[in-house]
Amino acid sequence: MNRRVVFLWGPLATLVVLAGVLGLLRVYLAEATELLVHDLTGAGARVERIDVGYLPPSVTFHNVAFDTGSGRFEAPRIVLYPDFSRLMEGVVSLDRAVLDRPLLRTAGSSASGGSGGPMDSALLPRSLHIRDASLVMGRDGAPGSSVSFSADVEKRAVGAGFVVNSLSIPEFGLTFSGTVDVDSADSLKIGVNARQGTFNPSRLLEFLRRFDYLDAPQLAMLAGTRKVAAKEFRLDFDAGTGAVAFAARSLAVDASGLADIAVEAVPGGDWTLTCREGTLDAAQMVALIRAHPDGGKSFADGVRSLGLDELAAEGAVSLRDVRVQSRTGASGPTGTLSLASPSLRLSLVSAKGERQDMVLDNFDAAVTLKDGRPMVSVNRLDLASSAGGNGSLRGELPLPFALAGTRFQAEARQLDWFGTILDGTAAKKDGPRTTFDVTVNSDFVQVAAKGLARRELGGKNSWSVVFDDFRLAAGESEADGEDSKPFDFEFVRDAALNGTIVARRLQYNDLPVVRDLSAKIAPAGDGLVVKGRGRVCLMRADLEMALAPDALVASVAVTGKGVPLPGVLGCFVDELPVYLRGRLTVQANFLMQGTSGRQLRESLRGSVVTRLQGMQVLKLSNLDRRLGFFMEIMNAVNLEPDMGDTLSFRDGLVSASMADGRVELKAVRFDGERVSVDGKGNFDLADKRLRLDAKVGTPFGVNKDVSIDMILAEEKS
Repeated sequence: MNRRVVFLWGPLATLVVLAGVLGLLRVYLAEATELLVHDLTGAGARVERIDVGYLPPSVTFHNVAFDTGSGRFEAPRIVLYPDFSRLMEGVVSLDRAVLDRPLLRTAGSSASGGSGGPMDSALLPRSLHIRDASLVMGRDGAPGSSVSFSADVEKRAVGAGFVVNSLSIPEFGLTFSGTVDVDSADSLKIGVNARQGTFNPSRLLEFLRRFDYLDAPQLAMLAGTRKVAAKEFRLDFDAGTGAVAFAARSLAVDASGLADIAVEAVPGGDWTLTCREGTLDAAQMVALIRAHPDGGKSFADGVRSLGLDELAAEGAVSLRDVRVQSRTGASGPTGTLSLASPSLRLSLVSAKGERQDMVLDNFDAAVTLKDGRPMVSVNRLDLASSAGGNGSLRGELPLPFALAGTRFQAEARQLDWFGTILDGTAAKKDGPRTTFDVTVNSDFVQVAAKGLARRELGGKNSWSVVFDDFRLAAGESEADGEDSKPFDFEFVRDAALNGTIVARRLQYNDLPVVRDLSAKIAPAGDGLVVKGRGRVCLMRADLEMALAPDALVASVAVTGKGVPLPGVLGCFVDELPVYLRGRLTVQANFLMQGTSGRQLRESLRGSVVTRLQGMQVLKLSNLDRRLGFFMEIMNAVNLEPDMGDTLSFRDGLVSASMADGRVELKAVRFDGERVSVDGKGNFDLADKRLRLDAKVGTPFGVNKDVSIDMILAEEKS
């Protein structure tokens, strides 16, 4: 009997004791939870229900909410697995923690500081499992968008932080393993250290957009990114201020790679970027520029200004010593970087659909950014055309390009640009003057120009240009036949220039040379208007010219009084001045317009009234055949040459009009002591054929009708 009592009482007593212990444990754990939460958060907590588990010891909090000082934390369920032995000693120490769907709201930079501070590493659990967490960052009192994440982490042996077995942040598109530092419980300052990680570009950009790290143009520029991966990186995040700092030993963005890169950013658009070196894919760079609204427009305008419809790049560009930052309110980033490439290939398509490659060799440059405006200092750049020829460039060039504020030295050596051959040099030093000596030859235009250009007061597009020599030919020479190809003066479309042109010598095709021209140039619609004055054939010439992308219109008024006849003839034909003497008084007006060299010449219209004084025809016995009509006049009345083998006239008059490539000779009169001429006819400019019907008379009453029909072109040897 006693044995049975002992046998029953022992287990019963044990159960009673155990129940008492468990009851006391439950009471202790329940009383300790508020202390636990308060110690962890530095603030009071609201808990709807608490469940205590015993095997293993655990505390489950239901619908937990508390203020962190800079925000608010909420969770439907938190399970804490305390270190039982330490907890019984009154020391808060956690073995494991599981957070289901926790939500942290932070008020951002405008929130007041909490009562917390740096996180005590002793309060962190040895392991932490976070399921479907959400972080909502407010800004200036307004609620923000949420960032979600899940993680499995373990407490580090030293310091306040975790070793991350796996962590995924969908909004970043970030997946990595490494370590996480927790610097503050109040504002949730965390730091991520990882050996490697990948970002989903679209989700990352959406995060940057939602939290206002980048503006719309910057996001548009990066929208085409397909791959972002980092190695040996650290990501620091302060949920209180929204500040993000990222540093990586290497970062791969699509086909480009960067080494020792660091980025710091805060919401609103302030950011700083540094990078020791990297390699950029040229095609990717072009794509980024095109995707930026402002950069894309400038790029497209630059491509069009070169007469191109398309430009693509292929090759790699080395990047060095990048230090760039952007501040709120600035029009763009400011900083410096260096670029280099042994070889880049540009694939070009002209506006007419023609294709050509340009290879850039030995490129070495430094870029300085000032509020988004780059200045490129080119130490060396050699280029070669797939169609032939090469060139070189050195200097400082702003982008978009503007001649003002640049320093450069450029040379082209028979460089073929879609059938246009460039040859010559151009240079600009520190002053406002740009010197040039160039020739441009194509199927439809030939230009030779030597002189200098100088910036003037009155605006960025105000210039004066002084030509020592300027020759312009549209189409081939007349002897080879006119070129009917349309003009292509597309460069004038955007050439919003105001300035002065001074040309010591200017010539169009085989027309007489204009000397000492001084003209004003101004924009007009899609083209340019030039008005000026100079000398042509020793006479004053007033010139007006309008240049459109596909057409040219020019008018010239020529006046002269007492001008030596040999000097006038010398403008047209080198040989004839030795056969004629006398002086001229001239009043002439000419107009031409067209879309090709042939059309321009055929459109020539005008009128000429010329009076002659004291004209002599010399060397009659050996007269140039182009003046042979004077011999026909003499032969008609059996007139012998004057003494000295000459024929003299006191005065004369030639009145003519010009149209459709033909000169109508309305009146041709010569009066002399021995003979007089009165007639009319025409002269064909194309074949240089003279037809003249005239009455020839002498003081002795001899009168004859003369019909002259002859070619005045120079005989070919």
